[in-house]
Amino acid sequence: MRNPNRRLLELDRQPCESSKWSWLDDAVQTRAPEFIEKIGQGALGKSWVFVCEGSGLREPGAFFTDEIAGRLVLIVCTPDGALKGFRNVCPHLGSPVERNRHGQTRNFICPYHAWTFSLDGRLTSVPLPEGYDGSGFQKEEFGLPEIPLASVGGLVFGSLNDTPSDPTEHFAAAAPYLEGLFPAAAQWDIIFACTIRVDLWWEEWIRRTRQAYADGPMAESFGIPQTLYQKQRHLVGTPHGHQVALVRDLDFSSVERRYHIPTQSWGTGEAKFLREQDAGGCLVHLTPNLLVAGIGDALVTLRADPFDEQMTLVRIQGYGQRAESPPLRQARQRQLQLWWGPYAEQLRVAAQ
Repeated sequence: MRNPNRRLLELDRQPCESSKWSWLDDAVQTRAPEFIEKIGQGALGKSWVFVCEGSGLREPGAFFTDEIAGRLVLIVCTPDGALKGFRNVCPHLGSPVERNRHGQTRNFICPYHAWTFSLDGRLTSVPLPEGYDGSGFQKEEFGLPEIPLASVGGLVFGSLNDTPSDPTEHFAAAAPYLEGLFPAAAQWDIIFACTIRVDLWWEEWIRRTRQAYADGPMAESFGIPQTLYQKQRHLVGTPHGHQVALVRDLDFSSVERRYHIPTQSWGTGEAKFLREQDAGGCLVHLTPNLLVAGIGDALVTLRADPFDEQMTLVRIQGYGQRAESPPLRQARQRQLQLWWGPYAEQLRVAAQ
């Protein structure tokens, strides 16, 4: 029997992808709609933003959730093996459809009213569908809003812009270095992760980081002496403001002594790529908010996102290949721990 009090409230307004329309979205994101609107209108809302390393998203049903410019997003591998990105907000009343950070699933079920979505974002079922009789409700009109995705090597980027720049042109000269450091066929584990808060607006943090990147102090935090970085680097710029620095003549023996990494293991992975470039280190700065560093066999990404008007969250992740031996994995972790200490101090100094 049809419930005369049941109706679809959202038919006369746009789908609830925005905290502007839903108090639930506000409660989840804990930030004012005006602030989210502000950062969404800037570079983070218009450009390609790093979401995740993609080797864990190759099986149908594998998913990953994050945010771009304050908006909740969901990346999933569809049954045909393709990656798709969606706003992670149910178009019914704005609740996040998936609340886990990552995992494997057959479909997505909104925890608020059990609307169910397929892996390709289609709304497949709602509870008590007879309650919508006469409302004009059509399931095909209420799928998860899709967002553009781009893969560069093994890294996945998303955009809130419905018509972002062409990714091939956008990443331009930086793409070969990202593909060399993160080859698409590789399988990675996150073996080091840390998030810190910096008391700066994110654009100012990026500006200071780029300056430290250009002058050398940041490279020194990664084990590259400042004098060597300034004398032996090779800079590559791109039309979209990305920067690449290859460091020549890096003394691997000194790096081995400092980080206790066996040099016989440096013939594969990113170290092989760096040797082919006649370099011991590579730093890639991608606008608007990502830094990728590869030194020898060690890889790290640093992503900056605004938390509020006075604070930036910097997420640091280090990676290791799944097939590597335990001694090499332990060496990687030691190296990342040693990197982390001086770099954290560098961030604190930059924030003062």
